[in-house]
Amino acid sequence: MQLLDRTLDDPRANLALDEALLEEAEQQGSHAELLRLWEFQQPVVVVGRSSRLADEIHLAACQQDQVAVLVIERAGERMQVTGDDRFFGR
Repeated sequence: MQLLDRTLDDPRANLALDEALLEEAEQQGSHAELLRLWEFQQPVVVVGRSSRLADEIHLAACQQDQVAVLVIERAGERMQVTGDDRFFGR
């Protein structure tokens, strides 16, 4: 098993790298095992597109505490991470 211990500066970039690694493995038909370790450098809420943000997340508290809210959307086989930059302030 290969170990990749790498944290990028932006939470969106970390999620995007995970997606890119998965896509590359699927395209190559690779059965090699890879364990990626990383951690958020700041508090972050990650939700799926089907989540009802107003019902599931206290957005005012996230904004007050400068907690990033990222929404993962899938378009076909591609992943897109969106977020409201108002929640990035640390």
